[in-house]
Amino acid sequence: MKFLFDTNAIIPAEPTSQTELEDATASVAELLGLITRAEFQVYIHPVSVIEIEGDSNQERRTLRLKLLHKYQRLPAPPAISNEFISAIGRPAAGSHSEKDAVILSALLRNAADFLVTDDNGIHRWATRLGVESRVLTISDALATVRGLLPKQIEPPPAVEFAYCHELDIRDPIFDSLRGD
Repeated sequence: MKFLFDTNAIIPAEPTSQTELEDATASVAELLGLITRAEFQVYIHPVSVIEIEGDSNQERRTLRLKLLHKYQRLPAPPAISNEFISAIGRPAAGSHSEKDAVILSALLRNAADFLVTDDNGIHRWATRLGVESRVLTISDALATVRGLLPKQIEPPPAVEFAYCHELDIRDPIFDSLRGD
């Protein structure tokens, strides 16, 4: 399963100082951990790198660009789709809206299964395009991935989990096994 992270979902995952911790930082960190555990894929769109390059804070920009190397870039990202242009219109060249349109078009063209973003404008566009179930907020993505993971079955109350090396083979409970 492929998750495409919008820039506003990556930024809380990569705070560059204590003062830049966001409310979403813990959630997106947990989400990335669960996605890794489930062996799903996380991608960022090359346009997200361009957005980070536009950060006016040089120190933060440099650090974030280095941190982005751990994320796979979406291979061969499609241009803004005709479906998008027909339903929403063509955004102004070079605008933030154009970058959002390119990212959403990647989802429309099925380059990813889900887009993770807290951008309300992208969510509104997704609703107009009929793909709102595939555009998830960080908290919705966390709930979705949790739901896709196998459930841990709790042992009955009288049974305790133990590793074999923790058992004492001289325990009387094993007498009948030794007898056999």
